[in-house]
Amino acid sequence: MKPDWKIEVIDVLLKPELAEKAGILATPTLSYDLPARPRRIIGDLSDTRRVLAFLGIEPNER
Repeated sequence: MKPDWKIEVIDVLLKPELAEKAGILATPTLSYDLPARPRRIIGDLSDTRRVLAFLGIEPNER
């Protein structure tokens, strides 16, 4: 069974009110909002392994 995820991309230049509501102070920001443990990565998201580890996803080794 696949997880039920919702991904939302906010363009802070077009909708600054949404960024403010989400508490985004710097870009890029990846926010993982679980009720028990909300977390954020701010800055460079090019390290795929780091981002997947942050999300708790095991990478596919191909």
